[in-house]
Amino acid sequence: VCGDMGSDPRYFALLVGAGIRNVSAGAAMVPAIKELARRIDCREAQALFEKVMATENREDRLLLLDDFNSVQLGLKDGNLDAEANPVRPASPPQTPSGP
Repeated sequence: VCGDMGSDPRYFALLVGAGIRNVSAGAAMVPAIKELARRIDCREAQALFEKVMATENREDRLLLLDDFNSVQLGLKDGNLDAEANPVRPASPPQTPSGP
């Protein structure tokens, strides 16, 4: 995806939830988009996408999106909260359990 939507951090989670894995962003937005890519959980983004698609009212869809961005990604009013660190730690490797 390229163009305005690919460069707008507000819509990044929605694009990821829709299965988009490549975006083209303006040079000034690359650091923010990279940081969002580090913070996002694709399963949570997919659940967001499904909720948004099932919501009829545009204002309600934007509220869902903004709430997700704030809580899950530390993105408020288009700005990343440097103090928020919603990056999830990597899952520990699974070890087979045996007798």
